[in-house]
Amino acid sequence: DLVKGMDDNVYEWHNDYEEGRVNLGILLYFTDTDETTGTDVQFRTATTKQPTGSFYPKQGDIAFLNHTVDFEHIVTEQKIKLPRIVASFHYYVDYEKIK
Repeated sequence: DLVKGMDDNVYEWHNDYEEGRVNLGILLYFTDTDETTGTDVQFRTATTKQPTGSFYPKQGDIAFLNHTVDFEHIVTEQKIKLPRIVASFHYYVDYEKIK
């Protein structure tokens, strides 16, 4: 997917895991974000709801997301309406076969 802007589902805590279909996400960022523009990406553990990190993506950043049942992420809303372009790739890696 190539996303320009924001999908509505990113504003809520969610997980892109799909059993047997998706357990790895790769995001390529084509625009800068910061505290002024908003849209930081935040991560937490699903069971405890404890935050595990966050970042403001910059142009050229690549983020690898481990989609498991205990992983959630959210994108905060834009404070300034600017283009936000992200390429999003979703994969399934059979970890049992690569052990």
